[in-house]
Amino acid sequence: MYHTRVRDPELRAFERLFKDSKGPDIIVENTVDSEGRPKHFKYINDSVYGMDVPQPDPNFILSCSCAPGQCGLNDNCTCMKDAIIINDSGAFPFESDGKVTEQANKLLWECNSKCGCGPSCTWNYSQRPRQLALKIKRFEGKGWGLILDQRESVPPRTFISRYVGEIITNKEAERRCQMQDNTETTYLFDLDYNAEKKATYSIDACKLGNETRFINHSCDPNLSVYMLKSGGNGGNENLMTLSFWSNRWIKYGDELTFDYNGKYVPEWHREFNSEASQSQGTLHPGEGTTPCHCRSTNCRQWVHL
Repeated sequence: MYHTRVRDPELRAFERLFKDSKGPDIIVENTVDSEGRPKHFKYINDSVYGMDVPQPDPNFILSCSCAPGQCGLNDNCTCMKDAIIINDSGAFPFESDGKVTEQANKLLWECNSKCGCGPSCTWNYSQRPRQLALKIKRFEGKGWGLILDQRESVPPRTFISRYVGEIITNKEAERRCQMQDNTETTYLFDLDYNAEKKATYSIDACKLGNETRFINHSCDPNLSVYMLKSGGNGGNENLMTLSFWSNRWIKYGDELTFDYNGKYVPEWHREFNSEASQSQGTLHPGEGTTPCHCRSTNCRQWVHL
């Protein structure tokens, strides 16, 4: 058995990558093999813009003028109006405690730093420093993973973290995919919410990212993905943020997972969308597929990357 982080300088060096993390310290544990920190990986708190990706223009940032605690209560709140417009059910995206509502679709409108409601607004909860204690742990057969490292359980629909990295064009994302071989892990995800629309931008956390880079796939995940949108994008409708929210109770020591293929649907979404259902059966291997190691009862055996 290999030494734990206390005795292993390589793992301590891995932990130091997260020294600028806004939240509880990130702990690294490896009792499986001798694997250390990922080469060329650098921790960042916020995404960076790659070549040919325009940064938001401050002159086009839209914001509400609500007083603290008034978003959702003020009929003149521009953020509230935009949130209802993009949500098919007409419901608010967030509850008063910052949880995502059951009726919310996969695209959430939130306030931004220019809004008058201030940093305590429940409509920008995902922009606060990370609240949860997390551990990066080495798993046999599937490498690094992320687990909950606190005694207090996390209830459903709670914000976990944003997926940060380098925002690149879809063209650049395709180029990077072509350069990889079948043995390499990809950290590329399209920034879209509609499978019928080709994404303009993608995000790559291979070399630049945060703790979410280490979240593994599961066919029965405890996290759901939502795209965040706000007037802070400077008028660029295609600039969105990928975020993770719990879809069930998560307890101490549970591994945090999400469905890389986007096929898992929480129970409350199935209730509001009769066509939404959890994918069943086996995904047949083909180009871009890799064996799945999630070991869930509904495992599809393969993951499409």
